[in-house]
Amino acid sequence: MIAMGRGKKEEKFAKVCSLLREHGVRITNVRKAVVKELLNGKQHRHVEELCRKLASKGVSRASVYRTLSLLEHVGFVSKVLYGERHSHFEFLSIGEHHDHLICIRCGRIVEFKSSQIERLQKEIAKKHSFELKGHVLEIRGICPQCKRLNKEQEKTVKDC
Repeated sequence: MIAMGRGKKEEKFAKVCSLLREHGVRITNVRKAVVKELLNGKQHRHVEELCRKLASKGVSRASVYRTLSLLEHVGFVSKVLYGERHSHFEFLSIGEHHDHLICIRCGRIVEFKSSQIERLQKEIAKKHSFELKGHVLEIRGICPQCKRLNKEQEKTVKDC
């Protein structure tokens, strides 16, 4: 999600609410609070961070999880798995897809797009007679900053 000015956030909020109504979803105060928090925060939101922020507004943990599940079901958010313990959620631009590089040391998440991956997944699905509905790709590794830190630490140990 690209950083937006106040007017853009309000436009996106109104659009999401409108599209949710088109999907037959009632727009409750809790759902509004979750959507607003997702739009106001950083790109990849840890679910526990959302729960803490929304608790101060009287939104229960269960309501946050139910709302995220609903938003994921209708395609407005995507769950980005991070490690084995927890997930992050991000708002999706409708009709737009991207994949992720995830640093296994610091948790940094880098989004990328690849027409080659999109083309290859279509070929693979066709080869196996699958009707393609989407995919999730997370490449795990070590980011440049963590690699650099690791090399600096190794150098320090060798110099001792």
